[in-house]
Amino acid sequence: DETAWFQCQGEAPKIITSQDAIRMAMEKSREILDSHATSREKLFQINRNIITMLNERSKGQEYEWPLRLEAMMIKEKGQWVVHYLHFSYPCNNILEGKTDAAVLVE
Repeated sequence: DETAWFQCQGEAPKIITSQDAIRMAMEKSREILDSHATSREKLFQINRNIITMLNERSKGQEYEWPLRLEAMMIKEKGQWVVHYLHFSYPCNNILEGKTDAAVLVE
């Protein structure tokens, strides 16, 4: 009655050249190197970034990028209000960024 949840999935065309993919991976690696993370965390993040780029490049220059949108809404004073909204892409990756908050233990 007062709570609704939905999830939808779809695909969007993505076009990226090898040169652009490498440029973006280099820019992200520079951001990671300039961060306040430990050396070990930086290495982990850069490695993950490069693996993600190589995975996407293996699909070719043009491919369909899977997307997912999930939301929870609650009715407040007769109006539906979004209380939770999650947009993820590509949604076919197992980790989907869930390790970003993980702490590496020596």
